[in-house]
Amino acid sequence: MNSSLPFDTSKFEELPISIIICEPVKNEDGSLHDYRIVFGNEPFENFWQNRNRTKDFIGELVNENNLLGGGKILSTPLNNLPAPYVGFILTDITEHEKKSARNNFMRSIWKMEGATILLHETKDGKFEAVLVSKSFARLMECGVAKVMKLLNERSVVIFTHPDDRLALRRMLRRRISEDSTKDLTIRQVTEKGNIVWCNVNFTFIDDFDEHYVYCRYFDVTSVKIYEQRLQTTYMSIGDNFYRANERTLSMFRANLTRNKVEDIQGKDLFGTDSAIRSYSELINLRAANYPIAEERETFLNTFNAENIINLFKRGDNNLSMYMFSRRKDGHYCYVNYRAVFTRHPITGETIVFVSEQEAGKEKVEGALLDKILARQFDMVAYLVNDKYSVVVGDSSLITKGSIFPVTKEGNYEKYLHEQVFPVLEGDDNFKNNMRTALKTSTIKEKIKAAEPYVVNIACKIDGEIFYKRLDFYTIDPRAEFFILLKSDTTAIQRKQIEQNERLKAALTEAKQANVAKTAFLSRMSHEIRTPMNAIIGLDNIALHEKDLSPTVKGHLEKIGTSARYLLSIINDILDMSRIESGRPLFIRLTA
Repeated sequence: MNSSLPFDTSKFEELPISIIICEPVKNEDGSLHDYRIVFGNEPFENFWQNRNRTKDFIGELVNENNLLGGGKILSTPLNNLPAPYVGFILTDITEHEKKSARNNFMRSIWKMEGATILLHETKDGKFEAVLVSKSFARLMECGVAKVMKLLNERSVVIFTHPDDRLALRRMLRRRISEDSTKDLTIRQVTEKGNIVWCNVNFTFIDDFDEHYVYCRYFDVTSVKIYEQRLQTTYMSIGDNFYRANERTLSMFRANLTRNKVEDIQGKDLFGTDSAIRSYSELINLRAANYPIAEERETFLNTFNAENIINLFKRGDNNLSMYMFSRRKDGHYCYVNYRAVFTRHPITGETIVFVSEQEAGKEKVEGALLDKILARQFDMVAYLVNDKYSVVVGDSSLITKGSIFPVTKEGNYEKYLHEQVFPVLEGDDNFKNNMRTALKTSTIKEKIKAAEPYVVNIACKIDGEIFYKRLDFYTIDPRAEFFILLKSDTTAIQRKQIEQNERLKAALTEAKQANVAKTAFLSRMSHEIRTPMNAIIGLDNIALHEKDLSPTVKGHLEKIGTSARYLLSIINDILDMSRIESGRPLFIRLTA
């Protein structure tokens, strides 16, 4: 017992472990400076002599840096001592204890799942494999024993692709001075020669004077292939984007995730395009050059960064729109804005490529096509898979007799049953024929024989009859993709009906006039023939008179000849009237 201390220390003397009791040494400001040893039992005395080669330790100053917890000594506070004294139990870790702890560590590593290996750093700075999991062996398409053998007899980088071995060696050397976890993506070459991309997680562990590296391998081959494809797509988009185009006015690349324009170029840039700025600011500044308010608002909403990102998340990768633009030199033209967006293959950020091209020709061609089609047809639609979709047409422009679909897209059969069949005009047989003629199956069959396949129908709407013509063309017979052109032929049909009525009336009038003419000719021929017969008869009598002078006789002969000729003409007229009236014709025989 140390009689200078106000408590009994004999109980510590009997213990086989090293125990010391100290009193704190304070700084002037009251903070702890060191501990002064005031008691130590016999085991500690032996420990002290072995470490310090002096017998006297009472009064020595110690702290956690030079003894308590330093080196291989673990210190445990000793409780229940009166203030201000503090005590410590000091333990020197034995080789047996270290071996037991290491075994526990190995068992813990072995129990961990996944493709893992445990490497041990040897005294000469090399690495050897201590543990190899079955999952790692399967990943390398090899057995566990063979993997261990190859790693230890040849090299721990034996399965690593030659181009990635330097990076792996640098990672292993870097860990010597620090305990930490690091990641590396490398290629592994399996026993069968296959390439496997792996993300390797390295955990560096110091077990006293032993150093280990715990490596976990995660197969990221599918992700890497996707990244490579994405890289190819990204480069392809970039190449196409920057390829010269005589109609390209401007083009720029922007990082939407960071809201930053990364590159901008072109032959007709605006003054606001000269400085690299945020994407949202560039879009707002460019919108000022589009004089039509509705187009300007649509442009801002469509090319908004948030809208493009949302479209990309839904699976879209491009968009475009036409606008009327005022250019830098003051002239006006139509332009086509086209955006293609993708993910950056390395950072994963959303990248958009935007090009602005002169589009006056396309705009005029499109407008002409729409107007020409709209003039000839009140609806242009396509049919595919029993569905229709209207391409050209506006129901609001059809004032009367419309069978325009209620919706621009829908089921074709439903459209027929709800809007066409109920208004068909005609008898039941005609209606049934029309229902059959308009069925998809009939269209497919008829269009194989001849194109276009035309169906004309009559519809009774609001008490009036309207006539419709439906022309079907094929785009791709294999895909059963058809075009439907619907036109209103009411005006033509009504005009034709009016013409037919006029022709019928004219024919009736002509027949009546012909009957009157025939009757007149027949009557007149009889009336004229009677006096002509008298003239001929009297002429014959006169010629038989005696004492006729040659001159008079010549005159009488000429009168008879002319009268007989006129009588033959009258007989011909009478024959014609008989033919027209349908009466029998008697053939006259002449000598």
